Amino acid sequence: GKPKERMILDQHRRNQEEANARQVSQVQELKNKMAEIERRNKEREQAHDEALKQLDEATKQAEYRKRIANAEISRARKGEEKAIEDLQAETAKLDLIKKSADDLRAKVETLEHQLKAEELRTDDLAQKLSQERN
Repeated sequence: GKPKERMILDQHRRNQEEANARQVSQVQELKNKMAEIERRNKEREQAHDEALKQLDEATKQAEYRKRIANAEISRARKGEEKAIEDLQAETAKLDLIKKSADDLRAKVETLEHQLKAEELRTDDLAQKLSQERN
């Protein structure tokens, strides 16, 4: 009965070794999977950090461009206001010139009327004088 017992014990030991080997191999597989997951997570985190950095940079750029655009708008508005003021001043001058011209025209017309009246009076007097002579 001894050899049979030994055979059973050997078989049992071999089964145990195989089970242990399987377990070791499963543990190794799990470790590998965990390492892979950690590696992927790290990559994802780095990509995430990089994306956030790019977002920050883009935001800063946008804010900077917005400040420049606002400054340009402000400059343009000031320029516009100055241009409008200049045009208004020019218009006021032109209004004064037109008013002066209108006043002069009225004076000239008045003078012309007076001259015509004088001429008529003079003609009248000349006629009377000539009649008196004759």
